[in-house]
Amino acid sequence: MDLATLLLLAALDPVGFGTGGRFQLEHSKDDFGMRSHGIVERLGPNRTKFYPLPQSTAGKYMQLRPEDVRINRFTPDHYERQE
Repeated sequence: MDLATLLLLAALDPVGFGTGGRFQLEHSKDDFGMRSHGIVERLGPNRTKFYPLPQSTAGKYMQLRPEDVRINRFTPDHYERQE
């Protein structure tokens, strides 16, 4: 097994953190690859709570990535970002 495969398997293995390992990243896969949309907390049997990860606003993205905005022009009302 090569290093890339090992790293992928490690990334897919849900790693718990926090007290008792009750928190983990929520994963999904789409056309862009693996994504984490938030943190899931295990509260007990069949009970969880979801904490979404914050997403950049169009204004913040334009401020932090001016070169990308210059090349890939868009308007804030057409901004859709899933980080």
